[in-house]
Amino acid sequence: MKNLILATAAALVLSAPMAFAASAGTPGMAGAKAARPVSTQTMMQRCNALEARFDKVGAAHQNAANYQEAKALETEGKNLCTAYHPAAGVKYVRSALKIVEAKPANRS
Repeated sequence: MKNLILATAAALVLSAPMAFAASAGTPGMAGAKAARPVSTQTMMQRCNALEARFDKVGAAHQNAANYQEAKALETEGKNLCTAYHPAAGVKYVRSALKIVEAKPANRS
């Protein structure tokens, strides 16, 4: 009887990693996380679009008072996007665009 219990316990312990490996990659499992590359790719596309927009807008505003600050933010955002931190990169480039696209207040 003791041998049967030991054999059963050994079989359970040895088969557990195989069961885990078989179920780990199964799509559609309850509680499984969605694949991140789709959202990362979308954020990378946002990075690229915002950088292109900054390049167009920034060329017209190079003499603006805050252009150097905006350019520094844009460069940091571009570096973050390149380093696979697109969410942070998008925030930096958006901030740079807000600075460059800001309209001066009418002072009458």
